[in-house]
Amino acid sequence: MRNLFLTIFILCFSSSCTQLVRNPSNIFGRDDRIKLPLKAAPSVGRLFKNRLDLSSWGTAFHISQCHLLSAYHVVKSTDKEMTSNDTAYFLSIKEKGLIAAKPIAWGTPHKGNLNDNDWVILKLEKCISLTKNEIFQLSPYQNVNELRSLKVKLIGFPEDHDPRNVYIDEKCKVGDEPIDPKDGDGIGHNCATRPGNSGSPIFHGSLNSRPIAIAITVSSKGNLQDSISGYFPWIANRATPIAPIRAAFQKLLPIK
Repeated sequence: MRNLFLTIFILCFSSSCTQLVRNPSNIFGRDDRIKLPLKAAPSVGRLFKNRLDLSSWGTAFHISQCHLLSAYHVVKSTDKEMTSNDTAYFLSIKEKGLIAAKPIAWGTPHKGNLNDNDWVILKLEKCISLTKNEIFQLSPYQNVNELRSLKVKLIGFPEDHDPRNVYIDEKCKVGDEPIDPKDGDGIGHNCATRPGNSGSPIFHGSLNSRPIAIAITVSSKGNLQDSISGYFPWIANRATPIAPIRAAFQKLLPIK
């Protein structure tokens, strides 16, 4: 392990390492995001903590016509306890204006470590008409280690791009390292991730044929891990896997 980090340290003084780690969007590793028109992704939208402040947001995605799945910290600071009285505001692609959304179930992420239990289900004040194929399926995987090296995609609304479009990274995968649900570190991935992507689904399949959500984007670390993440991006980008938490909220949903 010592030799590995020494090699990385030496390589990172070369221009090649800089190119791997940095690019104009400040993505660590490759930036393979492409723009999609909003109508191409009706199952995702922007989620706001405060309807009076629309300067920052997260992403949420439909798991039924009336329910959204997102990250806890998009709705509530992790050092504060969430309650069913909290309200977030969803900007749907299909409906005009903000729609109030109330949390009905959530994880309990620990401050400073969002990765293992950073999730929230919200019920919309107004349901949105979607076809079954436009609604995300929940991960069928029972063991998180089945996710290792899985080719996946990430879609959402990164704050470094125009929110009138949605952006997708179709060329990424889950990390290769063994996953221990007890270590609280979620899963790693190398999808291009920026603020605004919190709550985005990591999925496989097609957006118009019941995509399968396998994890919820929660963090993208940089500063202290720039050089390493250029070679091993899944060390930096973390997500809450759906498989271990699915049982906690499956019974709340009207469709399976």
